[in-house]
Amino acid sequence: MEYLVFFNQRFSLKLFLAPAFLALLLLSLFQPFNACAQQDSAPVKKTAKRTFMIFLNGVNDLYPYGPRTINQLKKVGSTEDFNIVILRGYLSKPGEKVVVNKGGVKVIERGLKLDMGDYKELVKFAKWTHENYPAEHYLIDIWNHGMGWKKRGRVSTKGISYDDVTGNHISTLQLGESMKMIKNIFGHNVDILGMDACLMQMAEVAYELKDFVDYIVAAEEIEPGTGWPYDKFAEIPAKNPGVTPKQYAMAMVEAHRLSYAGIKSEATTCSAIECSRLGAFYAKLEELAGILKLKVADNGVLEVLKRVTDEVQKFDEGDHSDLVHLCQLLVQYCADEEIKTKAEQLINLMVASPSKLIAANGTTGESMRNAFGLAIYFPRETFDPEYRTLINFGKTSWADFVEIYVTRKSQPAASPQN
Repeated sequence: MEYLVFFNQRFSLKLFLAPAFLALLLLSLFQPFNACAQQDSAPVKKTAKRTFMIFLNGVNDLYPYGPRTINQLKKVGSTEDFNIVILRGYLSKPGEKVVVNKGGVKVIERGLKLDMGDYKELVKFAKWTHENYPAEHYLIDIWNHGMGWKKRGRVSTKGISYDDVTGNHISTLQLGESMKMIKNIFGHNVDILGMDACLMQMAEVAYELKDFVDYIVAAEEIEPGTGWPYDKFAEIPAKNPGVTPKQYAMAMVEAHRLSYAGIKSEATTCSAIECSRLGAFYAKLEELAGILKLKVADNGVLEVLKRVTDEVQKFDEGDHSDLVHLCQLLVQYCADEEIKTKAEQLINLMVASPSKLIAANGTTGESMRNAFGLAIYFPRETFDPEYRTLINFGKTSWADFVEIYVTRKSQPAASPQN
């Protein structure tokens, strides 16, 4: 018996009683097509609605609180539309990258040599996250100590994220540079930058971030050691994947307030600012500062400023004052109509207009009743010359004003002429 097989009318082959050989031949001919099918069906990283990135710096005295954060996140965990990824630095062992799932943690990489005080480490984490856990929206959380724009003590300058092993930290200028680089990686602004750290919701800090971030969620006051309510924060997009960045930022503020509302011993602040409003805000602040620095020589204005200094809402870092309350006191006490008008305009832009800068604000404790969501440097006694060099905001008229004011305030009052 003889078998004849034709392929495409160009190729013929005689096979004598060899069906097994025929099967092998057919298999070899179709193998390239199978290979192509396998390549086409290779798993593709699904783009989630949102990725929550946590830069968890436990390389200092806050390391005992790290497990609490992760345990809270495990109550919710990642979902198909919501990734929770952490770069975790330890005080006594190498770092790791983990994904938080409901009820557990999956270690992706371990044995990492990290410098959690290096802004480039944050940028590398963002690049890795973007490549491995892509999303439409990103929330970046820097988990650690913070000092606003200025130094911590007199040893070295401090902004945020102190690594006690390397001695490094992320300065305010470097924080801005990191967000610029991450924006380029993502191809768009960072949707929300959260800072689970003390004293970071300041005009000076926002100035460095305004072109690279859409919303900033942070505290004017010191943040309790227990930090953010991470389970409540994770629940928001897990339950509502379509939540917008603005809605999410505002919901975070309210969740923070509720988590501390029943604790009488805790005075807390948390606010969300909308960075697209910062351009108009800084223009109005420049106008007010320009008038104040010209009129501070007037004894009447100087006395008003002294009173404002005594009464304005202050925070743990005593030279940080709430800017809304400061402007309210200027309106209340100042007789100069030009100053009052500029202060009222600034208040309106921050908290009253439909396009207000401070999208949400939440406080607990009677001592924070005049904290409205944004702090600024307003020194009581001496002007820190590093305000001019550590931040770009140090080149503004506000820096000119506070330096002139503090100098004028310290001078003895002029004796009246007969």
